[in-house]
Amino acid sequence: MAMVKEAAEVVEIFQWLTPAQAKNLTPSQRSHLADELADTFVYLMRLGNCFDIDLVEAALRKMRKNELKYPVSSNRGRIVKTRR
Repeated sequence: MAMVKEAAEVVEIFQWLTPAQAKNLTPSQRSHLADELADTFVYLMRLGNCFDIDLVEAALRKMRKNELKYPVSSNRGRIVKTRR
């Protein structure tokens, strides 16, 4: 639950920004973002450790699954995913 709260704090940083503003954060905003991302990361790492899950390996495995499920050749530039 704490990780979700921290992720919400990341979202708050961008909530009222335009896409252009979001791409050009001030140094203060970037520092705040770094802190909130770090908090979220710590909770994810702790959760992964509790269940003996290597998050880097899990992310790579998930990316391979997504690559098979949603091939670039039929999904590039599309908003709606096309499954194989």
